[in-house]
Amino acid sequence: MPLPNPIIDDRSYQQLRDELVRRIPVYTPEWTDFNASDPGVTLIELFAFLGENLLFRFNQIPETTKLAYTCDLACDLRIVAASARMTAGYARRGLSPDAGVSYFLPRHVGLARAADILLTGRDVDADEAARIGLATEVVADDAFVDRVRAYAAQLAMGAPVAHALTKRLLVRSLDTELDTALRDELVSIKQCFATRDVAEAIAAFREKRRPHFTGE
Repeated sequence: MPLPNPIIDDRSYQQLRDELVRRIPVYTPEWTDFNASDPGVTLIELFAFLGENLLFRFNQIPETTKLAYTCDLACDLRIVAASARMTAGYARRGLSPDAGVSYFLPRHVGLARAADILLTGRDVDADEAARIGLATEVVADDAFVDRVRAYAAQLAMGAPVAHALTKRLLVRSLDTELDTALRDELVSIKQCFATRDVAEAIAAFREKRRPHFTGE
């Protein structure tokens, strides 16, 4: 299912100004004489001008940037088609990163590479993305859908509790010390041993069949 394009505000300066003026009685009912010569109205007009400029700049960011860098970076795994190109074009529009890009990107590619990508605003093709850790796998365009479906099916056959605890350990590992990580691993694997899925895995191994995990 395709992701919907972000809904971007495209109001003009006049529309922004008029709405701000209409809100005056709501937020400051004591302000009754808001004519054009009022300093408060001048301030509102300044905000409307800045708002219009910011929205204009944001609307110039390519859709690939809005979608890929606000959604894909937060994913655990990123499979990309060979023709894919990723762009964090904020710098080219006079903007700084948003939506967690400055948080996730260095964690995937390292601080120096993240700085290069964000400060230059350059494109990153699929091969480079895989090489630097921005993508986990590159697949030919004509095989992309089948590969993603097969990968998703493989993950779906895994043990839900083990997957959940593994993801938690990985996330915590970025901001914890080794001693804490070892303790967390011990707690997690004990939880796994208490599940029926581990017993099922042992039985499946003995019977030379594929295990059927239920998350219990």
